[in-house]
Amino acid sequence: MRVADPQAPKTQTEFKQAICDEAMIIPDCINAITVEMTEVTSAAAFPTSSVSCVDRGAQVQPVVAYKEGGRASIMYVRVCAVADPFTPGIGFALSLPTDSKGGYSLVSTAAFMNEPV
Repeated sequence: MRVADPQAPKTQTEFKQAICDEAMIIPDCINAITVEMTEVTSAAAFPTSSVSCVDRGAQVQPVVAYKEGGRASIMYVRVCAVADPFTPGIGFALSLPTDSKGGYSLVSTAAFMNEPV
């Protein structure tokens, strides 16, 4: 996320759209992912809770934190995409947890420093 770039996503919805524009393999991507971004001010400030993922069978979806931070802030991003497997009954897929509709959670995390002044 480039703070000085006027084209950079500024909101959670814009960030989700930027991810979905590149992740063409995830059906209904906008509704299938959560994007959490938090500022990390110390080693103890990293989130310790599990990542929140969409449950396609639930009426209410999780609300996750999204703060873009300021210049030179250390940011921690967690993205969870829920999708159906290509081969659900074969091998590794049999041992993975699923949501109430049989979707698998794909989680990605990253930490970065916003551009300094």
